[in-house]
Amino acid sequence: MSVLVGHDDPAQQLTARCEHQRHLKDSGVDPALVEGVQMVDILEHVNAGHVAAIPPARQCTLSGNTFDTARHGAGKPELELRGSLQPLGTYPRRASGLLFMVTMLSAQATGVSTCVPSQFGIHKHLSSPHTMLQTLEELYSAYGVELRALHRRMKDWCRITQSCKFCDVEAEMLYMLIRKWRPNHVFEMAPNRGYSSHFILSALSVNDHGQLDSFDIHRAARKYMDPALARRWNFTIMDVRAAVPTAHVGARFMAKYDFVFIDALHTTDFSSWYTRSLLNYPVRCDTPVIIHDIVADMDGGGRESMPVFQYMAFAPDVRHTFTMHPRHAPSLLSHLDNSSVIDMLRSKFGINGYQKYFECNASPSIFFMRQTTRGRRRQAPAA
Repeated sequence: MSVLVGHDDPAQQLTARCEHQRHLKDSGVDPALVEGVQMVDILEHVNAGHVAAIPPARQCTLSGNTFDTARHGAGKPELELRGSLQPLGTYPRRASGLLFMVTMLSAQATGVSTCVPSQFGIHKHLSSPHTMLQTLEELYSAYGVELRALHRRMKDWCRITQSCKFCDVEAEMLYMLIRKWRPNHVFEMAPNRGYSSHFILSALSVNDHGQLDSFDIHRAARKYMDPALARRWNFTIMDVRAAVPTAHVGARFMAKYDFVFIDALHTTDFSSWYTRSLLNYPVRCDTPVIIHDIVADMDGGGRESMPVFQYMAFAPDVRHTFTMHPRHAPSLLSHLDNSSVIDMLRSKFGINGYQKYFECNASPSIFFMRQTTRGRRRQAPAA
C-alpha cells in the first residue's frame, strides 16, 4: 500500500486521505476509496453501527460509511488492510425496484417460507467483550449436552476421514447458532468430506426443522454422510462460481437461504467472487453468515480475508461480527482480556480439551449477521 510522506501513524495516514478525499469531492471529482483503512476500523464500523458512537473529530466518512481514525489503545496492533480498498460498486440496494422484484419473485418460486424469529440479540451480545462470555454460558448451558454427544459420535468419523479441520469451538458455535436461529434453508459451500455438514444437519435434526443445501465440485461428502441425517440434506455437485457469475444471478440463487456457511477455495480471487455474487443482494430475513479461514493468522488476516473485510466494511446490511479466534475474540477492535476463559467455560459444561485427532489453536472463522432494512429501522439510536 502507498504511504503518505510525513504520516507514519496509520491513523494519521487515514485522516490525511480523508482530507484528500473531501478536497476531491468538493472539486466535483468522484475519487476512488482511500487506501490505509485499518481492519479495526472496519470492525468498529460494523459493530458500533452508529456514527454517534464516534467523536466528530475522529470521524472519516467515505462512500457513505463512517470510520474511526483514532489509534485503538496502546499495545493493540495497528492492523491495516493490505492493498487498495475498493468499493463493491455493484451492490444492488433496495432502491433498485427491478432487482428487488426479481428477488421476491424468485423467493416465491422456490417456496421460501416466512422468516424465522430473528435472534439478532445473540449476535449483538456475542460481538461485545462485555456480554460475550455470559451469552456463551447461556448457549453452552442450553446445548452442551447435545454437543458432548455429537463430539463422541464424530470422533470415529474424524479418525477415518482425517478431514475435520474445522476447529472445535467454531463447530460448536455453528451448531448452537443453528439450534438457536432454527433456519428454514441453510446454504453450505463447500463441505469437502462433510464434517461441517454433520454439525449443521445434527442441529437441524434436533430442531426437526430446516434443510441444508450443500454444494461442492466433488462427491466425497456423499460417501461419508451419516444416513440418519440425509433426509434433511440436498447435495449438489456443481461449481457454484460458474453457475452464479454475477450479483444479479446470485440474488435469485441465494433468495431462499436464511443461514449461510462458506468454507471453500482459500484465494482472494474466490472470496472476491463470493462476496460480490453470493452476498451482494438485499436479504429478506435477518441472515447469519459464517466464513471460514478469514481470521487465519495471529494478526487477524491472511488467506482470503482481504476481499471479505472490504465487503464487510461497505455492505450496508452487515452487523455484529465476531470471531472465536483465541487472540481476537470477539473482535480485533475489542477482545477478551483472557481468551482461555472460553475453554474454561466449555469445561464447565463437560467439553474438555480438543475433541478430534489434533489440537486446533486458530479458530479462524468470522461470524456476522446480514440484517434486513426492516430490522435496521427498528433499532433504537445509540445513546
